Amino acid sequence: MNRSWARLGKVAPLVSLIFAAACANVHPPSDSTTVDVEDGKPSDATAATTATATPSTTPTTEPGAGVEPVTPDGSTAAIPSDTATTLTATMRGDSIIPAAPIAYEVGASKLRESSIPSLNQIKAFLDAMPDITLLRIEVHTDSDGDSAANLQLSKMRAMSVAKELVAEGVACKRLFPVGFGEKKPIAPNDKPEEKAKNRRTEFFVATLKGKPLNNRPVDGGGESSGDPCK
Repeated sequence: MNRSWARLGKVAPLVSLIFAAACANVHPPSDSTTVDVEDGKPSDATAATTATATPSTTPTTEPGAGVEPVTPDGSTAAIPSDTATTLTATMRGDSIIPAAPIAYEVGASKLRESSIPSLNQIKAFLDAMPDITLLRIEVHTDSDGDSAANLQLSKMRAMSVAKELVAEGVACKRLFPVGFGEKKPIAPNDKPEEKAKNRRTEFFVATLKGKPLNNRPVDGGGESSGDPCK
């Protein structure tokens, strides 16, 4: 219990910065995504985002079949643009990045066991940051296969992540799973290594103390997977 309070003490300054520092147009850097791997090796983007965190098991290949905060008084506040590490998850902008990518069974929404430590890190981060009242879970695919099927798969995977976090003890009302399918690529879909970057699961702060970041839609433009409380 004392160690848990000590960890909470480490992140208190970050919470203060979130609601105290006034600036605008703070966005997570382009390398702040959690991406899947190709042929069992992390992509360059994965290596960049996990360099400051404790490594976890690298998942195997899976198929391809992201604001400015507003404080409760309505004023704009900044999530620090520098990287802040809590436990083993890293926060960049409004994105919370686990140490290793989230991976799923081939062509399915079932999580691989290798994903559990990363989800434990997300859970621990939320425990330490109670002011984050809603976390958006985004799942993206590459463009292989049917676009409608990819959208549905991404929604199902986002819900699987939410359900696992609930099983780990996160309050279901703090989670908003959404799917994007292939609609939001961060790389061309012309090479296997580029497609791997597009197959990704990302975690974003959607609300702070019940208020949407910069009054933007909490779904981030994605399609809701449903209610994780059901």
